[in-house]
Amino acid sequence: MRYRGSYSLGIRSLLFMALMLLMGIHGAGSSFKTLEIQNNLGKGKGPVYSVCLSEEGNLLATADYGGIYIWNTETFKEIIRLEGHSDYVWGISWNKDGDYLASAGQDGRVIIWKKKDFSMVESLYTGWAFCTEWFSDDKYLAVGNYFGEIQIWDTSNWEKKQILKNHVESPVICITCFDDGKIAAGKLNGDIEIWDTLDNKLIFSFNGYSDQRCDVNGISCSPDGAILATAHQDSHIRLWNMEEYSLIISLKTNSGWVRGIKWSPDGKYLASAGQDGKILLWSTAGYEKISESQKLSLPVWSLQWSKDADKLFSGSGAYDYPHTGFSIIWKIM
Repeated sequence: MRYRGSYSLGIRSLLFMALMLLMGIHGAGSSFKTLEIQNNLGKGKGPVYSVCLSEEGNLLATADYGGIYIWNTETFKEIIRLEGHSDYVWGISWNKDGDYLASAGQDGRVIIWKKKDFSMVESLYTGWAFCTEWFSDDKYLAVGNYFGEIQIWDTSNWEKKQILKNHVESPVICITCFDDGKIAAGKLNGDIEIWDTLDNKLIFSFNGYSDQRCDVNGISCSPDGAILATAHQDSHIRLWNMEEYSLIISLKTNSGWVRGIKWSPDGKYLASAGQDGKILLWSTAGYEKISESQKLSLPVWSLQWSKDADKLFSGSGAYDYPHTGFSIIWKIM
């Protein structure tokens, strides 16, 4: 196990950053974009903590502390509201085949829903769950919970296969899974952990990179698995080299907490969302900010790209705001 602070940049990372900046100067992939609202679904009972698109791209699931909504992305119509959790729903994820949806709740359960009739097929007792993601061709489901655990569930029999947990106990807020069996987890205390599920061990932990409160509110990996992007409480997003486990660049983004981050499927863009209600679009060629959009001043918690990267789905809302939460579909122009 190795640890490294934020100011330790590997030589390859420095060369990579220089190359990206050079590409940005010459305008590779950095043309200005705008985000225009295509539809405001305007549904929910508060912060829309998570938005997730089905594999086919025709269904959008949104979660807030009022439940889970399923939307048709062509008609923008609500199909059904899924009721089963007795407390806030924090995270949702469709499996790779798109026939099951997992929802992580503050009520201590992860519920598995069947897309065919939206029935509840399993209820996993996980403890307060923040996030969930399918991996290894849907053979396993990873769950991050309040007690600092990453639980791995076998989807063939829905039995708990293993628990990954560091000695530093802090809630696991967000996770992302890799094809080779690795899992990256972002924690409330700011630690970013890389786990090997095959060997059941912690490979690396990024910490000590900020002297401010630095919760890891969002995590996303580039399509090729080479770069990990993380969203933080200290108004920064950070890009990490997954070969050297080193920091590539730290970008000052929103005024206030950064809530969500998502890499586009084509790898050309990063979208970040913040407490200040702004959605920022970044070119990954040089990491230039190329767009800034806002709907009211409500915090934006979650982001999801469409399959062809021409749309962005966002979830927003606030605890003390009288209006319902917002789920917005943005067209990238």
